[in-house]
Order: sequence, then C-alpha cells, then structure tokens
Amino acid sequence: MQKEAKITKVFWTAHFWPFAGLAVVLTLLFPVIFGVKNGTYNQSAYLFQHFFPFISLSLFIPLFSPDDEKILAVLRTKKIPYVEILLLRLVSILIFLGCLIIGLLELFQLQNAAIAFMPFLISGFSDALFLGGLFSIGYLLSQQVIVALMFPLFYYIICLFTGDHYLKSFYLFTLGSSLKDRKLLLLLVGILFIGVSILYQGRVKPISNFRIDTRNKSAH
Repeated sequence: MQKEAKITKVFWTAHFWPFAGLAVVLTLLFPVIFGVKNGTYNQSAYLFQHFFPFISLSLFIPLFSPDDEKILAVLRTKKIPYVEILLLRLVSILIFLGCLIIGLLELFQLQNAAIAFMPFLISGFSDALFLGGLFSIGYLLSQQVIVALMFPLFYYIICLFTGDHYLKSFYLFTLGSSLKDRKLLLLLVGILFIGVSILYQGRVKPISNFRIDTRNKSAH
C-alpha cells in the first residue's frame, strides 16, 4: 500500500490537482450558470448530459502525462510496470469523478430540480468513460494531448448536429428518452478503449524508468 500511496501522491501533486480543482469549481458553478432551479426531469437530463461531459473529460487529460526527471528521481529503488502506474491514476480519476457526479446531483436536488439518481449516475459515468476512452484512443494514435482531445470533441459535435441518425446506439444524449439503456454500451466501450490504451502505453514505455521507494526512512 505504501507503494500505491506514493504513486497516487505523485500523480496528484504533479499532474492531477489543476484539473481536479477546475472540475470542482465548474461543478459548483453549474447550477448558477445553467439555471437548474425547479427544472423538470427532461430539463435536468438535457443540462446534465450536454454540459457535464466537458467537466468529466477534463479529468482524463492528465492520465498519460509523462513524469519529468525530478519526479522520476522520487520513483526509485523498486521496479514497477508502467501499466500499474496508469491503473492507479485511473482509479484516482474514477473516484474523483464519482464524487463530482454525486455532488452535482445533490446540487440539483438542493435546487429542487427533478432527477432520478441512478440513471443520472450511470449516465455521468458512461459519458465520462466513453469520452475519456475516445481521448485515450486519440492519445494512443498521436501521443499528443491536443490531437487526442479532437476525438471526443468531434464525436460530441456529431451528436449535437446529427442526432442518432448516424451514431445509432452510440448516440450520447439519450438520458431523457426511452433509449437511456444505450448508456451501458457507451460505458462498456469506454472501458474497453481505456483498457486497450493503458495496455499499449504499458508496452511502449520503458519499465526500468519507473521505481518506487517503499523503504521506511527509519530503515536507513
């Protein structure tokens, strides 16, 4: 556990905290900016699935961020696979994402907006993981964050302007309709995309660069 804690701490302090902080601020401002007070179910679903995905997508940007030499100096002594580092980063992202979704749904309820907790929760995770999966595939192909972001953004634009005519079961905005069960497909495909990307990055990164010092200072 000491090794995992060190990896997670490095991720938070070196990469994740700016995106996490921005996501918290945007989530807190969400009811103010979009006026969810006394909204109907369909109004709440529309706002939630059209705008929260941008907040959740931002959390995946640092997933593959490379560590500089100063940080690598901290990751020493015991070799670990790069896949393990990426999986621990992903766990941090998903836990934080879950807290954000639950927090936002609580804000909806405080504003007397009509929601259904579990469908909204599933939708939040599904949209985030599918967009995060598209970002991961984009990064796998390009190794560039800006290029990778074009993948989920282009998909979002297609959903926005074409409806489900072309995307069918992969259409994003189904929460307020009878097609909301399609969210589970987005969830599974998103997990697949992220998993493939993590395994690929684990193969191309030099394992020997990543080490964790698990010894207690008192042992020196």
